[in-house]
Amino acid sequence: SCAAVLHTGGLARLDGSGRGQVAVTLHGRGPQSHRVLAATRPARLVAFRCRAAGHEEGPDWSFEEHEVVRWCRLVSSAGGPCGPEDLRLLRHAPVNGHVVVHPGAASTARRWPEHRWRDVVRALVDNGHDVVVTGDRTELNLCAGVAAGLPRTRNLAGRLSVSALADLISGAALVLAGDTGPAHLATAFGSPSV
Repeated sequence: SCAAVLHTGGLARLDGSGRGQVAVTLHGRGPQSHRVLAATRPARLVAFRCRAAGHEEGPDWSFEEHEVVRWCRLVSSAGGPCGPEDLRLLRHAPVNGHVVVHPGAASTARRWPEHRWRDVVRALVDNGHDVVVTGDRTELNLCAGVAAGLPRTRNLAGRLSVSALADLISGAALVLAGDTGPAHLATAFGSPSV
């Protein structure tokens, strides 16, 4: 695996020299990610404490806190001021009232049945909302089934780039998603999400 860090000149590959390089893991609490980065021998590893990986520095991981608070706490423990507002992305579009529904998910544990998503979209439309259904090319059939025949519903599955999806989510009044990608974008833009 390839490990890289940001430095004042941009992105640089960790070369194992430890010359002033700082590696930061935002992957989780370890131990796998900790071990990968530690193997590159950075001058400093910013990560949550993980005894299984031999990393005794850093704050303890807490399951009880929101993910945004957790990552801000890690950055603050490394000496950087950080609050939830620092993680926001600027909206690309004004909020226009549409609801984004992203029914697909890579993990089967996050997949909700198609008929339930369809019931949700039908309820949104019945309550006057415009709905945009999104998904990647592997989710074309799922999204078509969710959106089929419903008024005020556009199916854009497989037709959006990542930046176009970000634009759509940044202007959404609400985002419903089982997959973490669209959910993280919604959080970053401050779009209400479930």
